[in-house]
Amino acid sequence: MGMPIITPGTGSRCQAVTDLIQSVALQETALSHILNAEGAKMQKIIASNAGPALLLELNNSVIRLIGAATRLEMIFQSKLELFADEKPCGIAEPPVIMPAMAELAKISVTNIESAIPLTEARDAAIERIIQIAQTQVSLGYRASYTVNFTASGYDSLTGGLAGKFTVINNNNPADVAADDEGRMVTVTYLPAADAKFELAKVDITTVAVTLPLVLYDAGVAAAAQIELAAQAQVAAGYTVTLDRGGYSGNGFFRCLFIVTNASNPADTAKDSALREISVTSALPAAEELSKIGIGSITVNVPLDGGDVLSVVLAGAVKEAQAQISTGYTVSVYEMGGFYSNKFLDIKFAVTSNYDPSDLAVDTSIRPVEVYSSVK
Repeated sequence: MGMPIITPGTGSRCQAVTDLIQSVALQETALSHILNAEGAKMQKIIASNAGPALLLELNNSVIRLIGAATRLEMIFQSKLELFADEKPCGIAEPPVIMPAMAELAKISVTNIESAIPLTEARDAAIERIIQIAQTQVSLGYRASYTVNFTASGYDSLTGGLAGKFTVINNNNPADVAADDEGRMVTVTYLPAADAKFELAKVDITTVAVTLPLVLYDAGVAAAAQIELAAQAQVAAGYTVTLDRGGYSGNGFFRCLFIVTNASNPADTAKDSALREISVTSALPAAEELSKIGIGSITVNVPLDGGDVLSVVLAGAVKEAQAQISTGYTVSVYEMGGFYSNKFLDIKFAVTSNYDPSDLAVDTSIRPVEVYSSVK
């Protein structure tokens, strides 16, 4: 083996680490040549029909060589451990993308409407901007974000309000993202607007909550989401409130909207009929529940048997369990009836094995037809 040529380093830390790794690699190569030569020597001696004394001496020589090689390997390892935590040279670490940064990128507010001139209602305009931006960030699973807008100036020529958005993760106060550069939001003044005109803008058909739909708190969360979404649809200077109706726990929220001019309380408009708004669950269990689709099942007992119902229910649960992801458990939430030992009405519940509060329940009965494989 020829003598390797080692180019002198530049004196930098990265070069020193590289030289050390190269020296260990060269020593490992040299050690492999020594072990290979020792193996060749052993084969030659064994093939010469050497006597016991020579073979014993050969064995002792091998033991000494292996011991020396082991000690060398420990030295090599200690050298490498000196920079085991060293960051790769010349490779920049990828930027850490926090959830708030991703939410900030979703905000796109370029224009708002105001029933009051901006010169008289700057705070109302800022509140309106925040309301719209708040509807653009994710609802998330067990996560919520707070949006703020800090105004830095008003352009009277363009009617724009300049400022920067900030998004804060409410579950992790250290996760904060803010605009690097200011944004300009155009404020359109609508002097002819009135509460009735603003009420007509409210158009909400569905909201999502991070709670099981069967819980009372799901209705409270839905009301908050509905009011927030409605507020974002009316011009600055108007307030939206909910009246009557309520949540019945079946995935629908019924209410009347009331829109009031904050600067003129007499300017108020109210829905003449209840609106029905669909409420969905953003919990993973709700998504798993939506995967279940059972129109019929087949059981291996006669349908006229004495305990056929328990077998049918077990079969329905088994069939549903096979349709959802691992980590979730299907159970019977409610049995509507078992008619003529052939038609089953049932409601399923899906629960996370890791978070019992992540629960989703059917809001309506599922009809399942039952067949028997026993003739």
